[in-house]
Amino acid sequence: MTLHQTISPAQASAWEESSELLDVLRDDPTQIIAFVEHCSADDLHQFTSLHGVAAEVEIFEAILHHPKCDRATALQIFETCNPQYYEKELDKGRLLDSYDDEEDQVFIAVIDMAHGVLTQRVNWRGRFACPALRSWRKYPHTSPSTFKHWHLPATVLTPTEENVTRQTIEYRYSSVRLTYNAWLMRQ
Repeated sequence: MTLHQTISPAQASAWEESSELLDVLRDDPTQIIAFVEHCSADDLHQFTSLHGVAAEVEIFEAILHHPKCDRATALQIFETCNPQYYEKELDKGRLLDSYDDEEDQVFIAVIDMAHGVLTQRVNWRGRFACPALRSWRKYPHTSPSTFKHWHLPATVLTPTEENVTRQTIEYRYSSVRLTYNAWLMRQ
């Protein structure tokens, strides 16, 4: 017998109003980094997007250097920063330090960090699904194996295990909050 739980509008509203843990746009980055230090690998995988906030450099540095950070998580963070665009600009002769926009500076800093971690830990586990790898297999010319500046070796780009995460947090836009089920269990 499978139990199916329906969320009532009142429950959804209560969760939306009371489940937020942190906001990367408003909260002190040191609080968010302290939170990240206690995340599971599944929870870390939820942090695979960026929003151009300077403090996110520190946050993503903590995630990428976390001992439970998975290769798929690092690859997705790397891909989210659009390294293909910056590679093309480098090929055209545009220097990375010529970008004045804060979002570009954040993306470049995170790409550098993710690249460093990925090239230093070549044989680590990739247990989660990684859409970036599927995209690079479908369009090999966009793959970091073809990059000059942020080249990634084939061992880093091997398929991941495609496991689904069992996270207790979600990271949506700038809010870090408990998933509905994790929140419900704490009520």
